[in-house]
Amino acid sequence: MKRLYFLMVFFMIIDASAQVLKTSLPFSLATPYIEPDGRKLTVKVGESNFVILSKVKGHLHGESTYQLEGFDKELAVKYKTVLTCPHEEDYMELFYNGTSIFLFSVIHDEAQKKSKLMAYVFDPETGEKKEDKLINEHAIADWLESPGKGAVKSKFEDMVCFSLAKHYSTNFEYQYQINYSPDKSKLFVY
Repeated sequence: MKRLYFLMVFFMIIDASAQVLKTSLPFSLATPYIEPDGRKLTVKVGESNFVILSKVKGHLHGESTYQLEGFDKELAVKYKTVLTCPHEEDYMELFYNGTSIFLFSVIHDEAQKKSKLMAYVFDPETGEKKEDKLINEHAIADWLESPGKGAVKSKFEDMVCFSLAKHYSTNFEYQYQINYSPDKSKLFVY
């Protein structure tokens, strides 16, 4: 019986010593979207660092403020770069190609009926913005000009009942899909 008590106490001591908290750092990653929608806003940079894009101010509509933050594996902040996103722009995805961090953004200019895919290039060590690249730009035709498309008629009362603000989601015509080759040397956009 003494052996049984000894073994129980021995295993409790081993189990208790394995549950030691060495450090604790505050860490949060904020997203502007209520549900996950497939956006990739976190990217691994090298073996011991990663970069995230967090929304720090703003709502689903209107101008927003983001932070591009670099961390090491101990969750120590390496840099914070503040970015301002106007209401007609959506940050879509972060991508690291081995030398630079690319932030892909879609600008949906409904007044001029144009859509643009932009890439903002950042240094992975300092978070400094290097350049802006226009990847694609195209004009958007009116919805009803094409007879093959369908349209749904909605009334003001329906919109109020749904409690959705105007431009709650980006129209399909203004969106892009982004894919990469396995070796990360080519970009495929459609």
